[in-house]
Amino acid sequence: MEATANFQSRFDEFQENIGLSSSMLSSRLKTLVQNGFLERRPYQQRPVRHEYVLTERGRSLRPILVAMVAWRNAQLAPEMRSMVLVDQQTGREV
Repeated sequence: MEATANFQSRFDEFQENIGLSSSMLSSRLKTLVQNGFLERRPYQQRPVRHEYVLTERGRSLRPILVAMVAWRNAQLAPEMRSMVLVDQQTGREV
């Protein structure tokens, strides 16, 4: 069972979802790219804009992250959970 399909995101989507300052987000994304967890791919030429795509190394963390989220969710009331993982095919909670 796979919790998510292909991860892809753009800088503005990250910023909207997690609320970091531009400089902090830029620094963290740069580190993730340098360490091989994300790959930067251009999706627009003028101005040049990039999306961030999980590499194989980044995808290898999925089982660990899913287990951590499940562990934390088991300790919270349903309304307190900030992340719920669902199966892409069934739409059911994982």
